[in-house]
Amino acid sequence: MSFVKRAGLYVVRHKMKSLILLLVLTIISTFILTGVAIQSAASDAAKDVRGNVSGKVKLQIDMSQKNMKQGSNTGYGNSYVYAGDIISKEMLSALMEIPGVTDYNTESVSFGGSATNFKYIPAGFSFDGDLAMMIVTLFSEKCSGFTNGNLTLKEGRHIIDTDNHVIMISNELAEYNNLKLGDTVTIYSPDARRDVSFEIVGIFTGTEGLGGNAITASQIPSNQGIIDYNAMIDEFGDDFSRGYDYIDLYVEDPINIQNVYDEIANHPMIKGKTLKLSIDSEQYEVIANPLESLQSLVSTLIIVISAVSVAILALLLTIWTRGRVRETGILMSIGISKPKIIGQFILEAALIAVLAFGLSYPASNAIANKSGEFIMAQVVSSESLAEDSSPQFNGSFSTDDFDMLSKPSERNAVKEISVSITPEYMIWVYAIGLLLTVCAVLIASYTIIRLKPREILSKMS
Repeated sequence: MSFVKRAGLYVVRHKMKSLILLLVLTIISTFILTGVAIQSAASDAAKDVRGNVSGKVKLQIDMSQKNMKQGSNTGYGNSYVYAGDIISKEMLSALMEIPGVTDYNTESVSFGGSATNFKYIPAGFSFDGDLAMMIVTLFSEKCSGFTNGNLTLKEGRHIIDTDNHVIMISNELAEYNNLKLGDTVTIYSPDARRDVSFEIVGIFTGTEGLGGNAITASQIPSNQGIIDYNAMIDEFGDDFSRGYDYIDLYVEDPINIQNVYDEIANHPMIKGKTLKLSIDSEQYEVIANPLESLQSLVSTLIIVISAVSVAILALLLTIWTRGRVRETGILMSIGISKPKIIGQFILEAALIAVLAFGLSYPASNAIANKSGEFIMAQVVSSESLAEDSSPQFNGSFSTDDFDMLSKPSERNAVKEISVSITPEYMIWVYAIGLLLTVCAVLIASYTIIRLKPREILSKMS
């Protein structure tokens, strides 16, 4: 009788042992299949994040003391002005040729003034001539307030680099003044010492309910607007037309951001200049870190489950194998080799394992998504992403206050993933499961197979 037939007969005749092994292997394979599915879902989600969120390399002028020179005497002491290199448009064009650099933008709080033909939303100590600061940008859609989800375009369009004297305002400010798209607002600029007019091209939401503790109108985010960069050139001339104080260079794949950074740093138009480079991948990291942590956690769980599974199977099979000393001795005494006996043991377990792995498919479908959500919640909680990070505006207004809306938002962080079991995952389950089963059988068989026939016969007696 072949060892294949003997294996089949053993499985059929020892129903209780087969049933217990079937149950154990089903549970093990369900855990493994669920883990593989969660890891795959996290990997796919991370790839989507990489495709939707760009990393940034920030290029800016170096305002350290060594690059400053003494300017005019203001009556209160000597003033100092920047005397280093600037980020020119020619330099920007050259950097855009670097592989991996896909776009650029600049965003700064560089313009402030008082409302002339409209009114700012009042605060506790509002008065005539209240000032509010404006974001100046080339492309408003790339402003971090929009990319991180804090701000949302409600009406109209975004500002682009060819616009001149246009503005985007908050929905609250528009409703407070009955302003609409196409209207013109006039702001008196103390720096330019004249009224500056802007056409409203966009209205955004996202500032509602913020600045409740504001003392002055300048501290209320809804009073802040976004204007085009060309308006700054018109109003302040050569200081802005020569170039930019800083530029964000968008990198296609955040994973490769260090390589792009190195290429920019070594570019002939950058190397040796009084400019600074830094990597800004914070938004990507806020979104992607939970996914990467989840992948790492699940990989560890799969390894732990696999190790524990081998131990449990080996222990279970060892107990059963020791009860087969007589059978093993008889087989060896009639000339059946040890490899064939081990092959029979492996085949017996494999027959049950194949059925168990099939049963794990519907079981995993039932628990995979819930398990993924639960594990993801634990990861997010451990990274403190579940805390309320809504910006609050207190104290005097500074150029950093509006930037609070530009910080990476918790609302964009991935807090759950969709996990589904697909048939191709079964390949992994069968591969891993059969490998674990073979290892367990070999460990269990060693306790008997290592004995010589005479030793086995002595144990039988």
